[in-house]
Amino acid sequence: MPELHVHPSAGGDWVVDLADARAAVSSHRTASEAERAARRHALSCGARNIYLHDAYQRVRNVSTTVSHGAAARAARIVSSSS
Repeated sequence: MPELHVHPSAGGDWVVDLADARAAVSSHRTASEAERAARRHALSCGARNIYLHDAYQRVRNVSTTVSHGAAARAARIVSSSS
């Protein structure tokens, strides 16, 4: 199963990375935006784990669960990009 990592970048943005990928999945202005994007991406790629790395090098596992409305929106986005 793929896993996602959310972490701050050197430039101040927050990045969503797929483990073992060479490039970032996405970049965001805030940690909250990046965490939401990681949850949406987890739905489309089947990731079970999202790890949030804070600015102090601490790591916590965050839920891949999203609200029903967010899941429906993510499914529409995924299906329209296919």
